[in-house]
Amino acid sequence: MRPMISMKKAFKVVLAGILVVAGLGLAACSSSGEALKIDEAVPKFSLPDLNGNTVSLKQYTGKTVILHFWQSAFDPCAKEMPYFQELQDEWSQSGDTVFLAIDVGEQTDTVKAFMQENNYTFNVLLDSKDEVAGKYNVLYVPTTFILDGEGNLKLKVEGSFKDKSAIEKQMAAYLP
Repeated sequence: MRPMISMKKAFKVVLAGILVVAGLGLAACSSSGEALKIDEAVPKFSLPDLNGNTVSLKQYTGKTVILHFWQSAFDPCAKEMPYFQELQDEWSQSGDTVFLAIDVGEQTDTVKAFMQENNYTFNVLLDSKDEVAGKYNVLYVPTTFILDGEGNLKLKVEGSFKDKSAIEKQMAAYLP
């Protein structure tokens, strides 16, 4: 017959397990990149879109680029997407501004279903391993960046926008 583990020892083992899991969770959410600086070049990247095509940031040289890191399953991200769709429709007419929604960590099928269900047509790139989010030091979704035509950071906004006018107001000084 084996001796029984005392309640105190069992509690310590369970507590240690919880602390290990919590520590791993924090490490997974932390970013490996350095903080990006205003008016400095951002890291270049290539990611697949929803159709499996590789999209590179470099191909948008000369255009203002809005990078929006998000997840379809996170309610604040999902609520602001109609505003970005409206703005994308406006931005696409001039051809000077590009909106790239970078989904962080979700499965392709999940994101495709979300896009189809909501009739969204903007470009979605898949950062399934959080590599680009790490390079951009994204700690929260949603996080939005504005880049100028040379690929320099002009603005970083952490958190969601309450409406379309809030996005326009925040970005007005940086858009062509």
